[in-house]
Amino acid sequence: MSAIDGVSGAAGGSSTSTQGQSQVDQAVGAMAQSMFEMMFNQLMQTTNAFQETMQDDPDYPNNYD
Repeated sequence: MSAIDGVSGAAGGSSTSTQGQSQVDQAVGAMAQSMFEMMFNQLMQTTNAFQETMQDDPDYPNNYD
């Protein structure tokens, strides 16, 4: 059903109730989504800063002068 169910089933772990498992899945999914959004936003900020640096410097490829 879910990745967590597959892992616990493959490892031979005891399964919890369906309602409890769905709550755990929902919590883990919400945490993963917020982590992904934070990482993606940080990547976009870094990319935008790098693009601003390239645009500000008319001689960008030759930074050694």
